[in-house]
Amino acid sequence: MSTWICPVCQSSSKSDGSPLTSPWSCALHIASKALTEPYPRRHLIWSQKINPDIDPRRKNPHWKNNKIATEILQAVNDSQPKQAAASGTSRSPKAAVGQLRTEAESLLKNFVVNGLQRRFGPGNWAESIWWTDGVPTNVRADLVRRRELAKSMESPLAWGHPVEFLEIITSSLAWPIFEPPLKGAGFRDQRAFRDQLVKFNEIGNLTHGAREKEPSTEDVQFARDFVDMLNTASK
Repeated sequence: MSTWICPVCQSSSKSDGSPLTSPWSCALHIASKALTEPYPRRHLIWSQKINPDIDPRRKNPHWKNNKIATEILQAVNDSQPKQAAASGTSRSPKAAVGQLRTEAESLLKNFVVNGLQRRFGPGNWAESIWWTDGVPTNVRADLVRRRELAKSMESPLAWGHPVEFLEIITSSLAWPIFEPPLKGAGFRDQRAFRDQLVKFNEIGNLTHGAREKEPSTEDVQFARDFVDMLNTASK
């Protein structure tokens, strides 16, 4: 029996654990998620790229599971050959989390720099007020120390870890800069952002070091959703 892989979440099973055994079952899986999943609603966004008219928020009961599945079925079929060619060789959870961590660190760095430059003005970190006034002293010292040890010419922020970007973003001076885009991306408040970033960092730490182990499917999904929300905040 063949197994199909959701092109949105990379799952090969339904919410009840039974496998996706056909394009239609995969399309129904996406449709169900599009109707029920919370923000950032990745399955709905993917479906709307296929047909922008898909909108389950309308009172008209037009958009139900079968209708959405019918609209996206061809796109599901088109997505499968690339995945089928590597049947059984999709990225491991550890590799997926590692890539998501790299993506998150890049997003956080750019989010911090762009936000501080909007507030304090643009410029190179070594010559700009955004670096001295927007980044807490202890974080600046740690980042510069790492940069010097690496004999690097890059900006010190290139050596930042998620917890340090968290400290910058949630500092009393910087939080008013970052609060609006983060709330717009679905983070309820500063505590919610902090809790989710800390959890994301803990999941990332499973890929190396003393706590190394294979992340769970739920860990990978949480990491994906967190990165999606960062992407939204950065736009």
